[in-house]
Amino acid sequence: MFLAPWFDMYLSARESIVLNFNPFMSFNPDPKTEYNDQLVRATNMVASAVRFMKTLRAGHLEPEVFHLNPAKSDTDSFKKIIRWVPSSLSW
Repeated sequence: MFLAPWFDMYLSARESIVLNFNPFMSFNPDPKTEYNDQLVRATNMVASAVRFMKTLRAGHLEPEVFHLNPAKSDTDSFKKIIRWVPSSLSW
């Protein structure tokens, strides 16, 4: 089970459970006050997630790469060659 390590930590710890182990996400208020409404915010997040998913599935996103030697690997010729490498080798 993918949550097993978290459950082990959660059940074995003796600290206060409420503050230390309950994950949550918090977002800063939007500078535009009309976008701080809960419905508008949720709609914008869903629309952005769908837009990202469509872009990802279409293959328009470039992978984030940490170039150890940018002079060799951050070039157009390298990108043209590496695009022919099967995606099964990327992982």
